[in-house]
Amino acid sequence: FSFGLVLMISSLTFRVLLEILSMYRKERHLITLDGTAFQDYLKRHHKKRQWINYYITPICFGIYCYGFIKLLPFFEKEFSKGFYYYLLISGFVSITFIAWVIVRSIIREHRNLKELNT
Repeated sequence: FSFGLVLMISSLTFRVLLEILSMYRKERHLITLDGTAFQDYLKRHHKKRQWINYYITPICFGIYCYGFIKLLPFFEKEFSKGFYYYLLISGFVSITFIAWVIVRSIIREHRNLKELNT
């Protein structure tokens, strides 16, 4: 039980901290750079974000899903059949929704990088 929970929490925490750090760095550079230098920085920033989006995010998402799957046998054993089905359905709906949000975010950031390069 705790292994699956630790996987889910740690992957989510890591990804959120990575996002906060990325935003903090971007804001810090916004204050210290002039317009042209900031535009160059934004290009580098979005290239780093692409690396995060295409490599780190899928790994974190996979670990999160694996943790959820590891919890399912515990849920099935400990909860009633109806509540287990509720957790199963709502869990997979939530994971699907999270995947949709991630894909939309990646597409938007990719579009931003294209606009910076034109």
